Amino acid sequence: MSDESAPAKVGWWGRHSGRLVLLGLLVFALVLWPFSDWEVWAWVFGLGATILVGVTLGAIGARERLGPTWILSAGLLVVIGFLIGYTTPAVWGLGAGIVLTLLGIVAVSGKVGVSRKVWLTSLIAGPVLLVVCAIVITIGAVQLHRQREQAAREFHDLQVSKILPRPRGAVLLLVETIGFQQKTQNACSVFTDQAREQFAHANGADTCEGAVASLHRQVRHADQYVNYVWIPSQADQLLPDGKTTIMDACHLEFGNFIAGTDSAAGPQIGRLTFVQQYGNGSFITDYQPC
Repeated sequence: MSDESAPAKVGWWGRHSGRLVLLGLLVFALVLWPFSDWEVWAWVFGLGATILVGVTLGAIGARERLGPTWILSAGLLVVIGFLIGYTTPAVWGLGAGIVLTLLGIVAVSGKVGVSRKVWLTSLIAGPVLLVVCAIVITIGAVQLHRQREQAAREFHDLQVSKILPRPRGAVLLLVETIGFQQKTQNACSVFTDQAREQFAHANGADTCEGAVASLHRQVRHADQYVNYVWIPSQADQLLPDGKTTIMDACHLEFGNFIAGTDSAAGPQIGRLTFVQQYGNGSFITDYQPC
């Protein structure tokens, strides 16, 4: 009785092997497709290949002998060939793992005429390959996400650096902000978080805006304070790294004996450390009161 059952299994495999191959190729292609950014042209070329193979086999009288299953399989091979070019080996392994797992599950039913060794190997190798490749793909996706976030941050920082003022321009912006108590948000954005906190605490406030308000109350003549401010030529010092500038804004002058303005029209700013960003403007990274 066992002798009669063996040929039956082989016969079933012979009758249905084409469908199994077609199903395996379809599953493999469907796994690859999302990872190719949903490349549609692969399926267009696959459809064209299917039609071409069908017409060619029909012309030589071999289409009926092979049947539509193998013709569709040829088209799927073309689809897979294109999708492979848009995916990674880890994705190929994931697809192969899924196909092998499904093949092993089908083979366990005993309807497919394959040996125990073959389906057992499929049930072991398939899930292992699937899990390993899924882990590799996940790690790669996380790394890619981090790289994109880093690139986005760098692009943002570059754009911000283009609108940041130079050290002397930042001092003038602070003077104008303190004198008229306007553009406070612009002036506070020149500080880093640490320097902004130093600026606030040094002037008896909890926030940068509060520090500006505190200094504004010390202004005696706002127009003279803003319009006649002069930064001494020796006030800024560029350090050897070429990016860091120490600005002594504790000896600002607000007029002269010719103009007859108030030399103490308002408060001094403080000692500021600037660090240039991407060769453009600078952030205040450290603040010390006068």
